[in-house]
Amino acid sequence: YLLHGNLRESQIRGLYENSNINSYVSTSRGEGFGLPLFEAAQSGLPVVTPYWSGVCDFLSKENITEIEYDMVQVGEDNAQNMMNPESSWCEASVESIKSALREAYVNAGDKLVLAREQSESIKNNFTEQNVNKLYNSIVNEFLKKGEQNEAK
Repeated sequence: YLLHGNLRESQIRGLYENSNINSYVSTSRGEGFGLPLFEAAQSGLPVVTPYWSGVCDFLSKENITEIEYDMVQVGEDNAQNMMNPESSWCEASVESIKSALREAYVNAGDKLVLAREQSESIKNNFTEQNVNKLYNSIVNEFLKKGEQNEAK
C-alpha cells in the first residue's frame, strides 16, 4: 500500500495500532527527536532503526531491532545550501536493513514483548510533567549561565 498526503492524527495512530503492521522501520540519516518513531514506540509497535541521533533519547537499544550504519560526509551534492557539506549523517547498511527486517519478521512475537516494555518505559518517563520539568531545568540552567556572564 502507498499512503500519500496529509493524514489526521487518528489515521496515523490507526497505523501504529493496526494488527496487520508488525514493525515501524526507519532508515533516517539524522532524525532529530524522531516524533514518528517516538509515537510508534509509545504505541507498542516494534521499531527497526539505526540507534543513532535523537532516537537514543527515548529508545532503549535492547528493545529495538538495530540497523547497522556508517557515518558518511553529507557532501556538496546533498547539502543543497541547507546543510554544511562537511557534516556527517548516518548511512544505513543495506545488508543490515535486510537482516533486521528478516529478524523482525521471524521473531515478531519476541519483538512485540520488547516493544511493550519500551512502550511502558516511554509512558512512564516521558509524561508531560516530566518533559516540562526537564525543559524548565534546561532553561533555568541557561538563564543562570547568562546571569553569570553578565556579572563578569
